[in-house]
Amino acid sequence: MTTSSSALQPGSLIGDLQINAILGVGTFGITYLVSDPAIGTRFALKEYLPSRHVSRQENGEVVPNDEQSRKIFATGLKLFLTEARLVAALDHPNVVKVLRYFEANGTAYFLMPYYQGQPLHHLLETSGTFDRDNARALMLPLMNALEYIHKQGIVHQDIKPANIYMTESDGPILLDFGVAAAITDGSHKLGSEGYAAPEQAEAHDLIGPWTDIYGLAATLYRCVTGRIPTAAATRQENHLKWCCRPADALPGTRTRRKIRRFNRCCRTGFESATAGAAKGCRGMEKIIQESRLASFGGGRGQHRNV
Repeated sequence: MTTSSSALQPGSLIGDLQINAILGVGTFGITYLVSDPAIGTRFALKEYLPSRHVSRQENGEVVPNDEQSRKIFATGLKLFLTEARLVAALDHPNVVKVLRYFEANGTAYFLMPYYQGQPLHHLLETSGTFDRDNARALMLPLMNALEYIHKQGIVHQDIKPANIYMTESDGPILLDFGVAAAITDGSHKLGSEGYAAPEQAEAHDLIGPWTDIYGLAATLYRCVTGRIPTAAATRQENHLKWCCRPADALPGTRTRRKIRRFNRCCRTGFESATAGAAKGCRGMEKIIQESRLASFGGGRGQHRNV
């Protein structure tokens, strides 16, 4: 398990929840494995803790380091609670579930089911690329999840392997709606390089479901080739409309039509919006159904299939 000097110690209580271990530590928070002793059920508990700006007191209280840190902490805490409220209203098997959220110890928490598995980016680092069946098993549930959140008026805006959790029994789970919460709160944030759509770089550009389709297509590219796509801004600067060139990036596909479908999901510029998110989803599904995805990573060297 992960360790952190600022984390709550095993055995600590937060209301009716007992800290068992640390599941993960990030720049802005810690995720704990907790249990409810009364019913014996385990959960994941996420704590807002921007470690560079706060200190943990002996009584567990979180205190900002100075006045500037206090302002940063207050803004982040508001976004953290906005994310919790946003996700708590969602109900889809492939979207993380927030069971409840609350404030304690001078900060905030939200409680989630404890999923056994690992993040997609860890799986890719250790197991290589995906074959067609595994790509389909990953992408189709996520396309359904995106269709669901888009109908709720939510755009995730940070679709990438690190925000997809591969459970052992329940399929992929879409995590981390922090960027969506920031947009709901009125601010504008970038996605992640290689996965962010070009419109995310400019505050005046139109964000919508097509933004998530771009991120999902980029994730598919990473899964089947083993490479992170070239950043959209870089491709725009070099006047490259497409994510990849048929001659070298996807050598195993049978027709250029399938390559065009894939690239269409990763187009740069405003045409990605007008093409329509649903059409992008259908294009990816056809790629998965018709192509030999194991060969996408072909060329030089061997790629192991998950």
